[in-house]
Amino acid sequence: MSVTYYSTEVKMVETILNVVAEEILGKLISLTTDQINLAWGFKEHIEEVACYAPSLFLSLFLTSGDCTYLFASYYRKRNMVRKKDRFWEHVEKQNNCRFKLPKEVQEEASLTIGEPNKKLKGASTSNKDKEREISSTSISNDDMIRGVFEKSKAEYIAEILLGVFVEGLIAKLRSIVVEQHISFNLGFKEGLIDLLTLLTQIQLVLNDAEKRQASDDFVRSWLAEFRLVAYDIDDVLDELGYNILQQKVLNYSLPSNDIINMANKIKIINESLNRLKGDIPSDLRAEFVNLIPEISFNMEIDSFLDDSVIEITETLPQYKLYNLDNISKVQPLFVRFDDQTIPEISFTEDGFTKLRTLVSENVGFGNMLSNFKCLRVLKLSDVSTSELPHSIEQLIHLRFLHISRAKIVEIPKSITKLYNLQTLRIEDCCNLTKLPEDLSDLINLRHIYIDHFKRLGYKIKMPENMGRLSCLHTLPFFFLDQDGHLIKELGQLNNLRGELDIYNLQYVRGKEEARSANLAKNAKIFKLGFHWGARFGRARDDYENDEEVLEGLKPHRNLKSLTIKFFKGAKFPSWMFTSLDAGVGLSIYNNLIEISLKWCNKCEEIPTLGHLPCLRVLQIEGMNNVRCVGIEFYSDGNHINTLFPALRRLKMEWMDRLEEWKDAKELTTAVEVFPCLEELTICSCRKLTSLPHTCVSLQELVVQNCLDLRSLPGVLSLLQHLEIKMCGIKELPSGLQSCRSLQHLEIDNCFNLRSIPNLGEGLHSLIQLRIWKCPNLISIPNLQELPSLRQLEIWECPNLTVFVVDLRASHSLAVLKILRCGIVQLCLDGFDCLTQLKSLEIGGFCEELNTFPSLASTSIQYSHISLEKVELYGWPKLNHLPDEIQHFTALKYLDLYEFDGIEALSDWLGNLSSLQKLYLVDCKNLMYLPTEQAMGRLTKLETLEIINCPKLEERCAERSGAEWSKIARIPNIIIMGNILKGGF
Repeated sequence: MSVTYYSTEVKMVETILNVVAEEILGKLISLTTDQINLAWGFKEHIEEVACYAPSLFLSLFLTSGDCTYLFASYYRKRNMVRKKDRFWEHVEKQNNCRFKLPKEVQEEASLTIGEPNKKLKGASTSNKDKEREISSTSISNDDMIRGVFEKSKAEYIAEILLGVFVEGLIAKLRSIVVEQHISFNLGFKEGLIDLLTLLTQIQLVLNDAEKRQASDDFVRSWLAEFRLVAYDIDDVLDELGYNILQQKVLNYSLPSNDIINMANKIKIINESLNRLKGDIPSDLRAEFVNLIPEISFNMEIDSFLDDSVIEITETLPQYKLYNLDNISKVQPLFVRFDDQTIPEISFTEDGFTKLRTLVSENVGFGNMLSNFKCLRVLKLSDVSTSELPHSIEQLIHLRFLHISRAKIVEIPKSITKLYNLQTLRIEDCCNLTKLPEDLSDLINLRHIYIDHFKRLGYKIKMPENMGRLSCLHTLPFFFLDQDGHLIKELGQLNNLRGELDIYNLQYVRGKEEARSANLAKNAKIFKLGFHWGARFGRARDDYENDEEVLEGLKPHRNLKSLTIKFFKGAKFPSWMFTSLDAGVGLSIYNNLIEISLKWCNKCEEIPTLGHLPCLRVLQIEGMNNVRCVGIEFYSDGNHINTLFPALRRLKMEWMDRLEEWKDAKELTTAVEVFPCLEELTICSCRKLTSLPHTCVSLQELVVQNCLDLRSLPGVLSLLQHLEIKMCGIKELPSGLQSCRSLQHLEIDNCFNLRSIPNLGEGLHSLIQLRIWKCPNLISIPNLQELPSLRQLEIWECPNLTVFVVDLRASHSLAVLKILRCGIVQLCLDGFDCLTQLKSLEIGGFCEELNTFPSLASTSIQYSHISLEKVELYGWPKLNHLPDEIQHFTALKYLDLYEFDGIEALSDWLGNLSSLQKLYLVDCKNLMYLPTEQAMGRLTKLETLEIINCPKLEERCAERSGAEWSKIARIPNIIIMGNILKGGF
């Protein structure tokens, strides 16, 4: 067993990143179209941002509870050594410059950032690199808390935020005193006022103290002691806040004994603060400081700073301990058992009184969780238990609960007493199918995320009264049912933002009931999904109701992404076509970036979408009633110069009745159509005969299972990826040889294709060429001048009898596969020049051949030092292996298939001195391995596997077969799946 104590921030960053990513996009809805397009890049930058200084990242997040502020401030710190970013300038401007960080904080932050492309020590190194194994008796707890070694400047950076922490305490305390949340007795109220006064006085010197701590041991010691008292204050105020929330939920008065108990705690704290106040170094300057813009703390909903991210920074080493005795001052703790057997853990109740953050892998702790009284953050991973302990209700300070890869089948009802809980995140707990019934009691919840609920979809049952959770920011799903969980509950969740999918809309009755969701007034939801029940088994009467419901679900105009699935109406709602200006056809939903229409198979037309200026992604799936893509898809009749001006990716699939896709320029007066379209995917449109010729910017074209398709667009000069599978095309585009950017060409199951056009010498960028299962293909013109080619595969083309390829320029070729073709003549000119070749799969040629076609010239023995794997396929008449193989001395893996004409393997096999695995399959007449002397030269051979070679299998019988002595020394012998004991 090992317990690791180290900088927990890196772990916590992983936990919080996804919530941040979801929330940040929802926060930026006020930006213009250009800026919001740029904002979509945030998710790609989050990990990069967080890796520089996880503690600072988390401190800002947990303190402010505002992701826009977090990214604006942190991004500015990260980029202090770079040029200014126009996007963040816009964010500052939009928010009245509230997001600018003070100069002092920027200067301090620069100590940790360094060069923009370098990570801090510890940011990306493995745990093993950072571990220092020590005995628990060889180091004192105080030394461990102080870091054992002298701190570097970087280790003080997160401690700068102690002032922010105290600022939050004062705001929290002022809220309690001023707003009188509970009826205080006189002594209690005076104690709170004294506490407020003392904190305010000490705050005045914090800025100077924090600046001097690196050089003054006394000041550093004074700050450390004050920090511990500040944590105690936070605990008491947190407990008081919990009781206030409990009163609100349960509607009862706080017992006088509880008030007296808290009053005594505050009295002790005030005594400690008075002593610290007297010990303030006389030369510390009092300053009025505001390190970051004022933050409005609401007792009920605002997240608060987890102190562990102040004290422990990413440069602090981690330690491996061998017991849990006497580490009561530890605040962040990461626990993982290295052994397969998890031992019993026991410790006293006081052993973890200061623990605020606990990250545990494969350790559930059971009812001992109740001992962690001060926990703010709890993450449990790989827990084998099927239920969480009911004692979790005693973690009254808990803000963040993350459970992942656990076998739990339900969340205990006791969790609904965690009134301070703000984030509930559950990942990879696939046995969990419902939430606690009284979840609505957690009125402080801001984020609920359960990753597998969307996969379960329509089977999930939501708790009642979800509308009470008015503080919710993140709720990616909402499941309706016929028992009365009405959609109007959504209308009360006014703070929802980011992504929301609504399921089982077939239970909503009519437009007015749908309107009660108030989606049109929620400007912070940027991604919406509307899901009806499964495609089958619904009455016809429901279809008209679907149209009414979707009409009533009109979203806010800030919407960025829209999904409609299993909608059974015949037409889409009017709000999809509402225009701001009828003269120019501008839609009210001009901010839409992504639209997915799935299995709306009663609609006969695709809605008009060509006028949407920001639409970048369009996916249409399962609209089986659409027969023609015509004018209605492109335009509503208004004059627009450019249709689909921003569309980058278009996908149409499973449209069984689609026969025709008309070219827009034949139907409209538009000057440009799809000017930016880069990716076009057409799948399972079996009756479609042609594609439009207006995709001039196309870089990727994928066409699959379009059996009636006869031709492809001809102008593809920018194409990089072309994939054609199960299509009826008779020829490839004639201009293919001019696609100088083409990197991947894949042709699969094109039964009408007879020839490949002469590709000439223009495909200098081609990396991969794959031609599979084209039964009527009879010729491939001479391939040459392919300097970038890395993978060449020709497979199952039985009418291809001649294959000539010039490989002299293909120095990068790593994979060569020519299999199961009717080849009589094979010419691999320049094969001996393939110095980068790693894998060769070849054979299965014309059965009339008696010998294997020559692979290369006589110089082959001097080449292929890189070839590691060879798969050879024979045929009945072939009675020997190609002799060239014996020169591949670097070969590690040799697989021989279907050599029925061979009875014995050649002794030259022993020349393959690097061979590690020999695989023999379907060689029905094979009886003899190479001689014992030749086999003895294969000193690196570790595995011999024989499958469906009946004669050889009999002769290799363990200890009794005639060939056993040749193979007995091989460690791994597998015959027809049976593992034999070798290695003698």
